[in-house]
Amino acid sequence: MADASDSSASKNMDENTQGFIRIKTVGRKSYASELRLRELDVLVAIDGLPVDNDIQKLEEQLKMIERPALLTLFRDGFFLSVFAKQYPGCILEYAPAEISEGVAFKLKSHELDNPKGYRTYEALRNVSRDVFLFEAEYSSFATFLPPFWLLNYRMWEPLMAVLSTYAVSLLVHPLLFVVIFVMIGGYFHRAQTKLIRGYALYQEHYFWMVLAARSDDEAMTICRQFDPKCQFKFGSSFSESVREDARKDKPPQAKDK
Repeated sequence: MADASDSSASKNMDENTQGFIRIKTVGRKSYASELRLRELDVLVAIDGLPVDNDIQKLEEQLKMIERPALLTLFRDGFFLSVFAKQYPGCILEYAPAEISEGVAFKLKSHELDNPKGYRTYEALRNVSRDVFLFEAEYSSFATFLPPFWLLNYRMWEPLMAVLSTYAVSLLVHPLLFVVIFVMIGGYFHRAQTKLIRGYALYQEHYFWMVLAARSDDEAMTICRQFDPKCQFKFGSSFSESVREDARKDKPPQAKDK
């Protein structure tokens, strides 16, 4: 049995010398699941460099991840990038020849960039296909100016709660206000992403995608590749907000006769 298994694996390797490796299984509690990686995602590159077409070598490379590494994937006919901070923990397999050929053909017109300039985004979607897209990176505004950070994300209920807490503590004693301000800033410093996810869930937006992009526009373009009818209604970073293209839904103007 062992000889048969070894010969089968060797045969697969020989047939995929010019091919790609894809994800076979994603465990429910694995890091790959947190990244929203999917079965049949093809691994194309790591930090802009093509991956090794040997499963054992690729797994060793993934297990050596110690800092965020940019994984380039091929999913449903499109390329998708995501930052991985550790070993994804998924089971790999060799992609069929026809899949590898399709990826290789699309790769000719796709540029593999290094991870510099890329930022992590998360997209949460509701049943109406409205997408809450936000930059899942640390924001100093959340730490030093929590009300403005909440205002940017239109998180009205938490904003009212924070302002009320400030007001009550200030009325009790100015020193208490300072203590409360520092405590709230420290909490927002540690829990920014969780706060956004929680509020999105409260708004009935459910986890959809994790991706890496160089700008809000690029992130929206990537999301639209997988759902052309999705709409973006929410803010992103404090300095640059994701907004829907107002021209998209406007009816065409009548031509002058």
